[in-house]
Amino acid sequence: MSYFFSSIPYQSEVKKPVEFCGSNGGVKPTIIDASIYMINITELAQCAPAINITITAADLKDFATQLIAETKAELEQSISDSKAETYLSGEKVMEMLEISKTTLWRWKQRGYLVPVRIGGNDRYKSSDINHILQKGGRHV
Repeated sequence: MSYFFSSIPYQSEVKKPVEFCGSNGGVKPTIIDASIYMINITELAQCAPAINITITAADLKDFATQLIAETKAELEQSISDSKAETYLSGEKVMEMLEISKTTLWRWKQRGYLVPVRIGGNDRYKSSDINHILQKGGRHV
């Protein structure tokens, strides 16, 4: 796969990453063979957004596949992080929902927001708090 760059930092013909940003080397027009250099297209696009690249369809497909895999991994991590249940103190709940201690006590008595006892202290599931926030604080 070959890329044509109108101007890039000059590099020797040794297999190593090309430094496109902040390189102290001179600038020289050239054609780069990707088998000689390891090129990160994403970094290149950030450092030189106006650069013209000639790329094969197979290389573009590989790039798209890599980008999709990275995005999928980030989304899966985000989803697994959001599924992890956390338990909040009454003070944190009152702050998040902007309610008074009396309202929190009343909701507990009515079963609207039921705490879990942990170490003798009331804790509230973050999923319950998020549910209330999504409904806009309306009672069930």
